[in-house]
Amino acid sequence: MTPMARSALAFWTFAVPAALTLAACGKQAGNEDPPRLETVGVDASGSPHVRHGSLATRGAQLLEVSDDGAAIVGRARPVPPQSSARLVFDAEIVASDGALSPLPVPGGLQDIRFAPAPSKLVALLDARDALWLWDRASGSVRQHAKDAFPGFAFSHDAKLLAYSRGLGPELDAWLLDLGSATEHALTREGAPVWGFAFSLDDQRLTFVSSREGFPCLVTSSLDGSGLTRLTNHGMTQEKLRAGATLAPFPDGRRPPIWTRRALAVEDASGVHFIDPQGRLVASRPGARDLHIVSGNVLFRSEGRWETLP
Repeated sequence: MTPMARSALAFWTFAVPAALTLAACGKQAGNEDPPRLETVGVDASGSPHVRHGSLATRGAQLLEVSDDGAAIVGRARPVPPQSSARLVFDAEIVASDGALSPLPVPGGLQDIRFAPAPSKLVALLDARDALWLWDRASGSVRQHAKDAFPGFAFSHDAKLLAYSRGLGPELDAWLLDLGSATEHALTREGAPVWGFAFSLDDQRLTFVSSREGFPCLVTSSLDGSGLTRLTNHGMTQEKLRAGATLAPFPDGRRPPIWTRRALAVEDASGVHFIDPQGRLVASRPGARDLHIVSGNVLFRSEGRWETLP
């Protein structure tokens, strides 16, 4: 494990035409014109983000929102300055009518994700790195893995869950079939991997990999083959030491999201958009809270929720 890879993992602890698929993501940046990206404000009357926004006045943070308007809100536990401990939230679920209820997994959460409708599955990562699957329809909850990592994602059809696990910083990517409860490894390199995004057709995966010694967004097929860089083409550790800059990558618990035009990525500086050739085409400094709800990619910028048209 290189120092750059370790530093990336330590930090963690703390729009294209519809016909264009993610298969193009492995190509070098060409001469094609990058996609134009415009955002629009979200109608306050119809946004569950706005409906639940008042909870922030009680010190809670909006962690995730489901397609049916339920949300997970939580209060971050304090951590010492410069600590390498992962961020843990004391969280609750709030129904679309505002009623608060406890979650079925006690002891705090590191990450949580709602499956797209009509599925009622929820993936939860507890404070001890255990990954749980909760069916809100039946009330059943089961532990799936004991050594998982934040930044997991459901496929758009809610049939698959991509996540990473291992004794950090040695992690590998895994793909879980939610119907059969079988899974297979996508990587076997023991390098930090996290932050998964399915292509719009659910045929490929994008995620962060540090196998080169620094974080890159990469893509692969669902069996792990065809692994290629999406960003940082031609980057080397020597170039980094000489002052080169890495492309944006998710450095928190929110995974990237593919839109019709680009890949949306949130890091500490804001929300960024990367086209299928790996080019940075737009940035919104200071934006945060990247979500996908009912197929719409939302983020908060300058005090309001925005989405791509």
